[in-house]
Amino acid sequence: MHATPDLRVQLPGERPAVREIASEAGSRLQKLVLGLGPLERTYLERTPLAAAVAAFEGFPPFSDYWTMAPGVRALENEVEAHGGAAWKALVSRLVLYAMLERLPSRRTELHIPAAFWPEVERGLAGLLDALGDSGAVDWSADAFLKDMSVAQLRLVPCHGVGKQAVRVRPWRLLGYSQRRERLSVIKYLGARCFQPAILVDSHAWQGFGRANQQSPEDIYESFAQLMAANPRSLGSLHTGWPHDPKLKGVSPHVLRLAEFLIGLGGRRFHMQTKRYAVLQAISTSATRRQRYEDGTYQPAVCGIIVKRTDLLRWARPRWAAGGSTSGG
Repeated sequence: MHATPDLRVQLPGERPAVREIASEAGSRLQKLVLGLGPLERTYLERTPLAAAVAAFEGFPPFSDYWTMAPGVRALENEVEAHGGAAWKALVSRLVLYAMLERLPSRRTELHIPAAFWPEVERGLAGLLDALGDSGAVDWSADAFLKDMSVAQLRLVPCHGVGKQAVRVRPWRLLGYSQRRERLSVIKYLGARCFQPAILVDSHAWQGFGRANQQSPEDIYESFAQLMAANPRSLGSLHTGWPHDPKLKGVSPHVLRLAEFLIGLGGRRFHMQTKRYAVLQAISTSATRRQRYEDGTYQPAVCGIIVKRTDLLRWARPRWAAGGSTSGG
């Protein structure tokens, strides 16, 4: 382990492990295609595989991972109509293999330093391994779109989450916040609250439950390496029902990350709470469900913004002292 992480930015093609993952994905893709009959191979070569790859690569920079690319829905319907759910599942795997095969030529939206690459490579290898057991999927499903985004490194895997660069004026995030929260965020960010900014957003992904058992200190010491390599970023954005301060009287352990982020200097604010967030909150705990049903707990989504400078101010002494993050 290095006391000072290697923060030199490296492209995917410079990493031997990434080239190995891409090569293995290409081999699996070729094996699956060769295992098909001539008619199915001709069908794939004529339209769906290349078209699906092109459609999923057609997202503009800074797009939301959950947004369907133009033409994807029609293409998905065509594939399913041709051979049913099992055929669509196979094509889904082929598209993901094709995306992973292209990894060495990617130009990532987030600059990735050498010290952070081992964590990224663990995520990519995990995705590759999981494809061997994947079944039927909906191409608009949250899990599939996240896998697709990770395979393109639009979502950068990190301890069970995907990190994504998003361009936003921070004040636009405050539409459902309380007045004191808005004032706090504005004071914290200053004029940059009203200017276009790049924030590094987080989305739960494969292995999130296991990774969440680690301490926030260990996870964010590693994440700080990524932030250090992206000086154009204003900071990090964290959203979800687990950041709701009302959880202190319901499930206080869930607030561990939120309390850590606020301890760094982050500012919390309320956001719109949609139905799926309520379902997530009450479906993962009998206590929360009971409190929800008896009217003593109503899930709420909150966001937390932490400035890049605050995260680095916290991380640098840990790096100097040897920390707990492995080097690249």
